[in-house]
Amino acid sequence: MVRIVLKQANRGLKKVLHKAPMTTAAVQWREDVKHYRDLMLRVIDQTQQRVIYDENIVSIFEPHTDLIVKGFRDIQYGHKINLASDRQGFITYLGIEDGNPADSERFLPVVKAHE
Repeated sequence: MVRIVLKQANRGLKKVLHKAPMTTAAVQWREDVKHYRDLMLRVIDQTQQRVIYDENIVSIFEPHTDLIVKGFRDIQYGHKINLASDRQGFITYLGIEDGNPADSERFLPVVKAHE
């Protein structure tokens, strides 16, 4: 069904591009259709990854979001933050990590950043 909608969206985009006057409304409509068409393409891709390839999918609206798994606890969504402070509570290090690196892997980079 989504592929049918995509086909219709692409057909509509071509018609507006080639036949409609380029008014502000037409340009905005094209941008909106392109935006949602691209989201539909991501839905198809992520559904195939999840259903066929059994991969974890986070969000079609926030593709930069990471899966953060801590042992056997629930999965968290967002970004892993590495934070260090001194005895007075002054933050001496802040790092926003890519993906879900193990805490043990992040220890030495934090120590080196303090040096």
